[in-house]
Amino acid sequence: GSGRDRLTGDCLNLAARLEAAAEPGTILVSEEVRRLARGWFEYKDLGGLDFKGFAEPVRSFRVIGPSLAQTRFAAWSQISAPAMVGRDTENAMLVEMWDAIRRDQQGGAAILNGDPGIGKSRLLNSFASTVKARGASAISIQCSAFFGNSPYHPLKPLLISLAGVEDSDSDTRKLEKLTALVRDGMGGSKEEALLLASALSVPFSAEAGRIDLSAGAANQKTQSLIARILARNWSPGPTVLIYEDIHWADPSTLAVLKQQLEGIAETPVMIVAAHRPEFNAEWADLPGVRRISLGRLSLAESISLARSIGGKNRLSDAVIEHIAERADGVPLFVEELTRTILEALAARGRLDESHHPFTGGLP
Repeated sequence: GSGRDRLTGDCLNLAARLEAAAEPGTILVSEEVRRLARGWFEYKDLGGLDFKGFAEPVRSFRVIGPSLAQTRFAAWSQISAPAMVGRDTENAMLVEMWDAIRRDQQGGAAILNGDPGIGKSRLLNSFASTVKARGASAISIQCSAFFGNSPYHPLKPLLISLAGVEDSDSDTRKLEKLTALVRDGMGGSKEEALLLASALSVPFSAEAGRIDLSAGAANQKTQSLIARILARNWSPGPTVLIYEDIHWADPSTLAVLKQQLEGIAETPVMIVAAHRPEFNAEWADLPGVRRISLGRLSLAESISLARSIGGKNRLSDAVIEHIAERADGVPLFVEELTRTILEALAARGRLDESHHPFTGGLP
């Protein structure tokens, strides 16, 4: 009688049952939700729960909390990560640049541009693995679409880690550690230590000092300080700083990145920043900065990727080729289409068939 649409169906029914079964202050999710959320959260498997309206027990999970994954790719790869395909040339460019920086002790940067799902994160993960295998540090700085207005949000975990700050530290102890990082490690001033504390949302009393700067001056000095901190070589070299998804970065983080790139030649650090095509990276033409664009996979490369996902559960050549054609060279589409088919076949108990109903048309 209200004229509003009414929501019905198994999905809504299951959500209501999970909500009713959850203890106060907890969240229960289905196996499908856990799969879709990838590795962003830690879960406790509760096994099959009996719900009214469902003939079979429903496998359910209690959400424990966020996972320790530092990047979207790391979270996703906790579920599955097929081999990198079709990016050998771009990976070689990055490794060659890093080798030159290590040899000459003169910094450099690469700006990686590509459409969503094209494989930027996978390429960066592969490059980071190479750097780490050679005894250096590759540090990921993950920007988020949810924190585009939160100053320095992607940089906070790194700065806190460099200062050795722990969650259990008191505010006084946190300030002491930040002061040690700025004054002892960087030769900075007490005021700069307070600026860093303010940027990291660490409260301090009037007894600790005060910042006698306008808001604009404080922002500029904070950005300069953070850029100097990140310019240091924090490992046997050179350190690699990987900025992921800078199209989502807040203005303060972008200002720090710009300062880093403007002085990149004077630092023993390599920076790699990835973004989508709509982002205007005007500083990508600065000296010492190299542009790398990722294109779509060829049909043969898409077929190779799809086959690597199937593993021993081999799909027919016809289906693999159909997947590759439908995915149009986008690696993410290849992976998701292949997994959709494999999961559908697993649900039917038919993993080793050479022909199946998806051959004539993928979902």
